[in-house]
Amino acid sequence: MKKIITIISIIVVVGLGYLIFKSKPEIALGQNSITQNSTGMTLDLNHGNNNGSSKVYDSMENHDFTETGTLTFVEGPDGYVQNGGLGTNYLSTASPTGLFDTNYVTIASKFMPFDNWNNNSRDVLWDAAGTRYGFNRRNVAENNSLYIYLGGTNYIVATSTYAPYWMEDRKNIVVVQGTAGAPGSISVWLNNVKIVNNAAMTWSQGNPTTFYTIANASIGLNGQLYYVKIWDTLLPQADIDIIFADRINYMVTSTVNYMLTSTVKYQR
Repeated sequence: MKKIITIISIIVVVGLGYLIFKSKPEIALGQNSITQNSTGMTLDLNHGNNNGSSKVYDSMENHDFTETGTLTFVEGPDGYVQNGGLGTNYLSTASPTGLFDTNYVTIASKFMPFDNWNNNSRDVLWDAAGTRYGFNRRNVAENNSLYIYLGGTNYIVATSTYAPYWMEDRKNIVVVQGTAGAPGSISVWLNNVKIVNNAAMTWSQGNPTTFYTIANASIGLNGQLYYVKIWDTLLPQADIDIIFADRINYMVTSTVNYMLTSTVKYQR
């Protein structure tokens, strides 16, 4: 009888895992040091993934970031920084020259938001003073939209576009890509789903005076930030796929582990 229960449990686990995997976008669960194209890369900023000298570092060794306020770092291959959701706790570089040197940009970031998309709060992954490049989730008064800035111009992503793919309390990956011009363009992927497809956007290239991560000295991310990576080129789809490819589905893993644990307990 126990063998039959075990076989049935395994079938259910595999079946549910497959259905969840097919129905949900991939969740970032791998290491921060992903295999990636470094051509045109201007920033490879890892948070908490200690390289032996600093808890936040640019592996391209182009930019030094300083800590303002009180931040919590968790080190390891999937390290992150956390600021308690306060905008006054942030990382920044006052020498961002070279981050955005061309009319093309690709920005990738991994994060875990503690708030759902419809929470009455704001979240900042990265932002800038001067010529603005930023990623912000707005509050209820602003329809909980995503505000994405390129070259000082704001592109608004409606909640109906991104909300189905925003994963509260789970690891997310966002990729933003743009071409400057009149008009230029913008594309956005959230958890391996292309939610903005080469939409028209008029913006001009420029380097900011200060570049921030996890907050912008006013609004902070209520959650964890793992990395921010910038290229001054348009990554081809194959390289964007790589950003998502070395990830396993968090929901599948959690479901399988839970059901296997429950099966073992039952058999005992």
